Amino acid sequence: MCQYVETIKVVNNCALNLAYHNARFIETQAKVFGLVWSEHIEHFLPNVPLQAEPIKVRIVYDCNGVIETSFETYNRRAITSLKLVENNEIDYTYKSTNRLLLNELYAMRQQESDVLIVKNGLITDTSYCNVALFDGHRYVTPAQPLHKGTTLTRLLHENKLTSCPISPQNLHQFEFLSPFNAMIELGEIKIDINAIQP
Repeated sequence: MCQYVETIKVVNNCALNLAYHNARFIETQAKVFGLVWSEHIEHFLPNVPLQAEPIKVRIVYDCNGVIETSFETYNRRAITSLKLVENNEIDYTYKSTNRLLLNELYAMRQQESDVLIVKNGLITDTSYCNVALFDGHRYVTPAQPLHKGTTLTRLLHENKLTSCPISPQNLHQFEFLSPFNAMIELGEIKIDINAIQP
Protein backbone atom coordinates (compact mmCIF):
# COMPACT_ATOMS: atom_id res chain seq x y z
CA MET A 1 0.00 0.00 0.00
CA CYS A 2 1.36 3.39 -0.99
CA GLN A 3 2.17 5.82 1.79
CA TYR A 4 2.31 9.60 1.70
CA VAL A 5 4.22 12.11 3.76
CA GLU A 6 4.14 15.68 5.01
CA THR A 7 7.44 17.30 5.98
CA ILE A 8 6.90 20.37 8.15
CA LYS A 9 9.42 22.92 9.39
CA VAL A 10 9.09 23.92 13.05
CA VAL A 11 11.00 26.93 14.40
CA ASN A 12 10.71 28.01 18.04
CA ASN A 13 7.72 25.71 18.48
CA CYS A 14 5.92 27.29 15.51
CA ALA A 15 4.95 25.03 12.58
CA LEU A 16 5.49 26.98 9.35
CA ASN A 17 3.31 27.00 6.24
CA LEU A 18 0.71 24.92 8.09
CA ALA A 19 -2.30 26.02 6.03
CA TYR A 20 -0.59 24.84 2.84
CA HIS A 21 0.45 21.53 4.40
CA ASN A 22 -3.11 20.97 5.54
CA ALA A 23 -4.46 21.78 2.07
CA ARG A 24 -2.13 19.20 0.50
CA PHE A 25 -2.96 16.68 3.24
CA ILE A 26 -6.68 17.05 2.46
CA GLU A 27 -6.19 17.05 -1.32
CA THR A 28 -4.15 13.84 -1.20
CA GLN A 29 -6.82 12.13 0.91
CA ALA A 30 -9.60 13.25 -1.42
CA LYS A 31 -7.92 12.48 -4.74
CA VAL A 32 -5.92 9.37 -3.81
CA PHE A 33 -8.08 7.76 -1.11
CA GLY A 34 -11.50 9.15 -2.06
CA LEU A 35 -12.14 10.34 1.50
CA VAL A 36 -11.22 13.16 3.88
CA TRP A 37 -10.58 12.72 7.60
CA SER A 38 -12.06 15.12 10.10
CA GLU A 39 -8.65 15.84 11.69
CA HIS A 40 -6.41 18.52 10.23
CA ILE A 41 -2.64 18.06 9.95
CA GLU A 42 -1.93 19.97 13.18
CA HIS A 43 -3.79 17.25 15.09
CA PHE A 44 -0.91 14.88 14.29
CA LEU A 45 2.01 17.20 15.06
CA PRO A 46 4.24 15.71 17.76
CA ASN A 47 5.44 17.70 20.75
CA VAL A 48 8.85 19.01 19.74
CA PRO A 49 11.47 20.69 21.95
CA LEU A 50 11.69 24.47 22.02
CA GLN A 51 14.97 25.28 20.30
CA ALA A 52 16.42 27.87 17.93
CA GLU A 53 17.50 25.34 15.30
CA PRO A 54 14.84 24.28 12.77
CA ILE A 55 13.14 20.96 13.43
CA LYS A 56 12.02 18.68 10.61
CA VAL A 57 8.72 16.96 11.41
CA ARG A 58 7.69 13.98 9.27
CA ILE A 59 4.11 12.67 9.21
CA VAL A 60 3.54 9.44 7.24
CA TYR A 61 0.02 8.27 6.38
CA ASP A 62 -2.01 5.98 4.15
CA CYS A 63 -5.73 5.42 3.55
CA ASN A 64 -6.14 4.03 7.08
CA GLY A 65 -4.67 7.05 8.85
CA VAL A 66 -1.38 8.37 10.19
CA ILE A 67 1.21 5.61 10.54
CA GLU A 68 4.16 7.48 11.99
CA THR A 69 5.20 10.89 13.27
CA SER A 70 8.82 11.75 13.90
CA PHE A 71 11.08 14.76 14.25
CA GLU A 72 14.75 15.62 14.13
CA THR A 73 16.96 18.69 14.18
CA TYR A 74 17.34 19.73 10.55
CA ASN A 75 20.81 19.73 9.03
CA ARG A 76 20.74 21.07 5.51
CA ARG A 77 22.95 19.22 3.07
CA ALA A 78 25.17 21.29 0.79
CA ILE A 79 23.91 21.73 -2.77
CA THR A 80 26.49 23.49 -4.94
CA SER A 81 26.04 21.89 -8.37
CA LEU A 82 23.49 19.99 -10.43
CA LYS A 83 23.52 17.34 -13.16
CA LEU A 84 20.81 17.45 -15.84
CA VAL A 85 19.06 14.09 -16.18
CA GLU A 86 16.08 13.27 -18.35
CA ASN A 87 13.14 11.00 -17.64
CA ASN A 88 9.75 11.31 -19.35
CA GLU A 89 7.97 8.64 -17.29
CA ILE A 90 8.38 10.00 -13.79
CA ASP A 91 5.21 11.00 -11.93
CA TYR A 92 5.45 12.50 -8.44
CA THR A 93 2.19 14.45 -8.33
CA TYR A 94 1.54 13.42 -4.73
CA LYS A 95 4.22 13.42 -2.03
CA SER A 96 4.71 9.69 -1.66
CA THR A 97 7.25 7.77 0.40
CA ASN A 98 7.93 5.76 -2.78
CA ARG A 99 11.00 7.58 -4.12
CA LEU A 100 12.45 4.64 -6.08
CA LEU A 101 12.67 6.43 -9.45
CA LEU A 102 13.77 9.70 -7.84
CA ASN A 103 16.55 7.81 -6.06
CA GLU A 104 17.59 6.15 -9.30
CA LEU A 105 17.84 9.56 -10.96
CA TYR A 106 19.73 10.96 -7.97
CA ALA A 107 22.26 8.15 -8.36
CA MET A 108 23.03 9.55 -11.84
CA ARG A 109 24.38 12.83 -10.44
CA GLN A 110 28.02 11.72 -10.89
CA GLN A 111 30.22 14.20 -8.97
CA GLU A 112 27.49 16.86 -8.68
CA SER A 113 25.46 17.56 -5.51
CA ASP A 114 22.07 16.65 -6.99
CA VAL A 115 20.19 16.23 -10.25
CA LEU A 116 17.97 18.66 -12.14
CA ILE A 117 15.29 16.56 -13.77
CA VAL A 118 14.12 17.22 -17.32
CA LYS A 119 10.75 15.81 -18.40
CA ASN A 120 9.42 16.13 -21.94
CA GLY A 121 12.17 18.62 -22.74
CA LEU A 122 11.43 20.94 -19.80
CA ILE A 123 13.13 21.64 -16.46
CA THR A 124 11.15 20.36 -13.47
CA ASP A 125 12.68 19.81 -10.00
CA THR A 126 15.76 18.46 -8.26
CA SER A 127 15.42 15.14 -6.44
CA TYR A 128 14.22 16.91 -3.26
CA CYS A 129 13.35 20.50 -4.18
CA ASN A 130 11.30 22.71 -6.40
CA VAL A 131 13.44 25.29 -8.16
CA ALA A 132 13.36 28.92 -9.25
CA LEU A 133 15.78 30.69 -11.56
CA PHE A 134 16.78 34.34 -11.19
CA ASP A 135 17.18 36.41 -14.35
CA GLY A 136 18.50 39.56 -12.69
CA HIS A 137 15.04 41.00 -12.00
CA ARG A 138 12.70 38.22 -10.95
CA TYR A 139 12.46 34.57 -9.96
CA VAL A 140 10.98 32.24 -12.58
CA THR A 141 9.80 28.73 -11.71
CA PRO A 142 9.11 25.84 -14.10
CA ALA A 143 5.51 25.69 -15.30
CA GLN A 144 5.32 21.91 -14.84
CA PRO A 145 7.14 20.82 -11.67
CA LEU A 146 7.14 17.14 -10.78
CA HIS A 147 5.52 18.05 -7.48
CA LYS A 148 3.83 21.31 -6.52
CA GLY A 149 5.27 21.69 -3.03
CA THR A 150 3.72 23.70 -0.24
CA THR A 151 6.36 26.44 -0.40
CA LEU A 152 6.00 26.67 -4.18
CA THR A 153 2.23 27.02 -3.82
CA ARG A 154 2.62 29.74 -1.20
CA LEU A 155 5.18 31.72 -3.21
CA LEU A 156 2.95 31.61 -6.29
CA HIS A 157 -0.02 32.82 -4.21
CA GLU A 158 2.17 35.64 -2.86
CA ASN A 159 3.22 36.59 -6.43
CA LYS A 160 6.89 36.10 -5.54
CA LEU A 161 7.39 33.74 -8.48
CA THR A 162 6.53 33.81 -12.17
CA SER A 163 5.70 30.45 -13.72
CA CYS A 164 6.69 29.57 -17.28
CA PRO A 165 8.16 26.66 -19.30
CA ILE A 166 11.96 26.49 -19.03
CA SER A 167 14.07 24.25 -21.25
CA PRO A 168 17.73 23.36 -20.68
CA GLN A 169 18.51 25.57 -23.67
CA ASN A 170 17.05 28.56 -21.76
CA LEU A 171 19.33 28.17 -18.73
CA HIS A 172 21.91 30.65 -20.06
CA GLN A 173 19.29 33.41 -19.69
CA PHE A 174 19.50 33.15 -15.89
CA GLU A 175 22.12 34.10 -13.28
CA PHE A 176 21.51 31.37 -10.74
CA LEU A 177 19.11 28.63 -9.65
CA SER A 178 17.63 28.47 -6.16
CA PRO A 179 16.30 25.10 -4.92
CA PHE A 180 13.66 25.34 -2.19
CA ASN A 181 11.21 23.19 -0.27
CA ALA A 182 9.42 23.13 3.09
CA MET A 183 12.78 23.25 4.91
CA ILE A 184 14.76 25.55 2.55
CA GLU A 185 13.62 29.08 1.76
CA LEU A 186 13.77 30.63 -1.70
CA GLY A 187 17.17 32.31 -2.12
CA GLU A 188 18.75 30.46 0.80
CA ILE A 189 20.80 28.41 -1.69
CA LYS A 190 22.07 29.92 -4.95
CA ILE A 191 23.64 27.70 -7.60
CA ASP A 192 25.50 29.44 -10.41
CA ILE A 193 24.08 28.51 -13.80
CA ASN A 194 27.58 27.37 -14.87
CA ALA A 195 27.41 24.77 -12.07
CA ILE A 196 24.55 22.99 -13.87
CA GLN A 197 26.18 20.27 -15.96
CA PRO A 198 24.63 18.67 -19.09
